[in-house]
Amino acid sequence: MPDPILISKAMIVAGLLSAAMVACYRLVAWRTISTNLPMTWSFNRLVGGLAVATGLIGGIWMLGLIPAWPPAVDRGRLIWILIPVFLVIELILCRRRDARSQAGRWLRCLLRFLAAFSIMPVVVWRSIYVANVGGPDSRIWSNWQMVAWFSLIGLGSFGLWAIAIVLVRKLPLGLLTWIMAFVYLCSGVTIMLSGYLSAGQLAFPLAVSLITMLIATGQSNKREVLEGAVGISTLLLVGLFVAGHFFAELRAIDAIILGVSLLLPGVIKLPIIAKRRLWLQVVLAVLISCTPPLFVVYQTQHRFSERSNPAATPTNNSPSISDYLNYGNE
Repeated sequence: MPDPILISKAMIVAGLLSAAMVACYRLVAWRTISTNLPMTWSFNRLVGGLAVATGLIGGIWMLGLIPAWPPAVDRGRLIWILIPVFLVIELILCRRRDARSQAGRWLRCLLRFLAAFSIMPVVVWRSIYVANVGGPDSRIWSNWQMVAWFSLIGLGSFGLWAIAIVLVRKLPLGLLTWIMAFVYLCSGVTIMLSGYLSAGQLAFPLAVSLITMLIATGQSNKREVLEGAVGISTLLLVGLFVAGHFFAELRAIDAIILGVSLLLPGVIKLPIIAKRRLWLQVVLAVLISCTPPLFVVYQTQHRFSERSNPAATPTNNSPSISDYLNYGNE
């Protein structure tokens, strides 16, 4: 049974750890590394991803959801496999001179492409979809279905990641970060109401880690740091969508709407909106970006109400608080 107070504590711990990671980097590394290796190395993206990962792990530790090692479930593989893969990629790309060359750009694209395509195999590994868990020829997917699903999720993840990075470079960071954090929170609630309680709770410390990381980051190189944070959080969110869809009752259309909502702040670059005053651009961006996630949460809550109390009378058709707390508890 999820405890709202415990979730709040986990969010606080996640935020503090994420901010502390960035603060330590600012106090120590930015002076020493920038002085000794001024034009060769840049650890900004790595620190951004590391700050979000540290906050997330601290939050799930507070929630009591730290997966065992070796990881036997999808959540464990997301934490212990996908996060290290992302951090290793950013570590490889820390060499500034190589990253700015033509070969470095292709290498970055290739590594991110491979990371995006690793999400689906990591989540469904040894599940009934790809493995003969129940005996010979008992897996659900054929070889062609596996290729189709792996390609679809991989391409979608890579596209979402790439566009999110472009938005980080073009949009006001405060607006973009707060909207993304809001989408993460709505995604967590949606996954929880779809029947995967433990996976949905991971989105709460993830959202807070992103916000506090941005606040703790100084003005210098803030966009590079946020690139790393947005990259790892986007991959993890896609992983949660995949787990919620294949191991719970999250609808594919809901996951798509939530994923696309991460990119909707980019509407402020449309000519019809870019010509408006700044405050109106912000209002329109917030309304356009936050309305779809709220709609998804409302629809998911409505379906949850119908499932939890199908025989409800017209005067008493709302589930109790215990229904919410117990649903999907696994």
